[in-house]
Amino acid sequence: MAEASDTTTMTWRACPAATHPRRAIVAVAGILGIAAMLWTIGPLASIGGAILMVVMLNVFFLTSRFTIDEEGITARYPLRRLHLRWSDVRRCFVDSDGGFLSRRHRPSRWDRGMNLYFSDRRDEVVAAIYDHLPEGVA
Repeated sequence: MAEASDTTTMTWRACPAATHPRRAIVAVAGILGIAAMLWTIGPLASIGGAILMVVMLNVFFLTSRFTIDEEGITARYPLRRLHLRWSDVRRCFVDSDGGFLSRRHRPSRWDRGMNLYFSDRRDEVVAAIYDHLPEGVA
């Protein structure tokens, strides 16, 4: 849910698993299937494998919080926090579910940027991002 706390700050939360329940069911089924296969090794391997997969997919299953202000954008993912200044953004990609802000002009496997999830207020969030992007960012 997006909340505008003042004219220069926008905050919203996003949980991809809640937005896409079918994908969440498939992910949980996959985790349970792999955990069942690991059961042949032992219960500890099965439980450990399931926990490891949930931790690896934490951004999908748990809520992330995003804040846009005049300085930049901050993402508070479940296990880490990332801040990106608008002046460092070189490329922006947006689709129906989210987007990616990159520090590089061209796509690269070494791209360090920020994954965005829009939740149910996509149009407002995209407009706020485009309002803050530096000139020449595509």
